[in-house]
Amino acid sequence: MAEQVLSVKGLVKRFGGLVATDYVDFDIDDNQIHALIGPNGAGKTTFVSQLAGGLHPDDGSISFYGSDITRLSMADRAHMGLVRSYQITSIFRNLTVYENLAISVQSRLKSTFNFFGKSAADRLREEVAAVALRIELADELDTLACHLSYGQQRQLEIGLALALNPRLLLLDEPMAGLSPDQVPWFVDFIKSLKGKDLSILLIEHDMDAVFKLSDRISVLVSGKRIFSGTPDEVKNSAEVKRAYLGD
Repeated sequence: MAEQVLSVKGLVKRFGGLVATDYVDFDIDDNQIHALIGPNGAGKTTFVSQLAGGLHPDDGSISFYGSDITRLSMADRAHMGLVRSYQITSIFRNLTVYENLAISVQSRLKSTFNFFGKSAADRLREEVAAVALRIELADELDTLACHLSYGQQRQLEIGLALALNPRLLLLDEPMAGLSPDQVPWFVDFIKSLKGKDLSILLIEHDMDAVFKLSDRISVLVSGKRIFSGTPDEVKNSAEVKRAYLGD
């Protein structure tokens, strides 16, 4: 039986009279890509912000590998291995790929730029090189981030998250802004990230990509989770078709 990474029970978030998250139950299992889909305004970003710690719910609970994290800060959650990558690319554009990744690695190691021992410097280089290889930017370590293609910048942003050694990675529209010819490669790239020690929660509007990537899909409409199932079950759900996918 797969280990449960995330368990959300009865999550509620209100903004005045608006119920943005309406008593949502939600689970993610180990070694799984679980997509969260729904129309604009469904409450997806608000929901993920609560998972990441940017917003605190008004009711309900969030457990991560069995530990209650409902009231923990974003930094504490990241330290435990729950890391978010944003819809808008957030990288240090005037630094090199190496420097971008080094900052992220060092934030995890709680170190500084002043290395007094060769072993610490070697460890930094090794970890940066490993992440760069994983995101397929090993040949661009000396390139300024602003000189990367848009797709490569998206790869680098995911690399900043991976450098924190996440156990659950929250990806908010990672393919936003990519050209149609870039999407198939990026789908394979995201699929390659999933592994024994990493599960992914994916928010994405490209339904072809969602169905190719996901082990499980949950559908959010007006703050409510109306359906959860395999890609085939979602495709064949009359309720989902009425609410979101159409015919």
